[in-house]
Amino acid sequence: MRALITGGLGFIGNALVKRLLAQGHECHIVDNCINNCWQPDDAARSGAVVHAPVPVSEYDLASGPDFDVVYHLASPVGPVGVLQWAGEMASMIVSDTHALARYCIEKRAKLINISTSEIYGQNVDNQAQREDIDKIVPAEVTIRLEYAVAKLTSEILLTNLAKVHPLKHVTIRPFNVAGPSQRGEVGFVTPRFIELALSNEPITVFGDGLQERCFTHVEDIVDSILALAESKISNEVFNVGNPQNIVSILDLAKMVKEMTSSQSSIIFVDPKELFGPHYAEAYNKIPSIEKVTSLTSWRPSRSLHQILVDVIESVRG
Repeated sequence: MRALITGGLGFIGNALVKRLLAQGHECHIVDNCINNCWQPDDAARSGAVVHAPVPVSEYDLASGPDFDVVYHLASPVGPVGVLQWAGEMASMIVSDTHALARYCIEKRAKLINISTSEIYGQNVDNQAQREDIDKIVPAEVTIRLEYAVAKLTSEILLTNLAKVHPLKHVTIRPFNVAGPSQRGEVGFVTPRFIELALSNEPITVFGDGLQERCFTHVEDIVDSILALAESKISNEVFNVGNPQNIVSILDLAKMVKEMTSSQSSIIFVDPKELFGPHYAEAYNKIPSIEKVTSLTSWRPSRSLHQILVDVIESVRG
């Protein structure tokens, strides 16, 4: 199989590429190297064909080989990382998705679109979020909202294209992915807490720390991506996460401190004081995964403890 992976040098992307290469597939990576966790030369030495730093919009799909499947992961990421793309994200996210969809229609390739749990907006009743619930767009316009709405618009675009064209696609909404090589500086909480704890610096909890997350190991996410890519399922949207790993951010900080035997204190801060007035904190995220587990054999298998062990080992080097 020949695969195109956009964002293949990123956090989820590099884990996916490594798995595909290990299975003997031909991998072509397009990445602008803004959020890469894997260096282009290292990816090339592993056997991938790498186009970097190249945004998706500048990659000439027509000049390359024909791909059997396109994994679309390229996107701004992270609550801090998205801030630099204010006013640009919506156009970029939607136009990239549209270009790849048109290619997949022409070449009869399957498109695996990686969306986000951010599309659910505010979790008013703190219940598990199912794929078929109404989406609530908050009145306050934030940079984070631009990201969420652009991702949702891309999902709608694919659904409607598939109604009138022979497009085979699956959209995946990952919930709170974590694991080795994730970058704390773009705002992801797990590596940030662990980096601070290992340095015995204060662990900074945003707000009151009672916001809840359901962390999912990146390898579980890769398992789900491959299961759906290899299935005959098409034109569907799936949540992918681990409801068993629900934890408040404050309790996460306490777990990290204990597991690293850190001397760090835990302090409460306003993230706007750290990252500026445009920073917006995420709402509670609790995935319902009944749809994906009922239609595939995929199940998340890695605990929150295992995630933290793996990230601690990665940060320690």
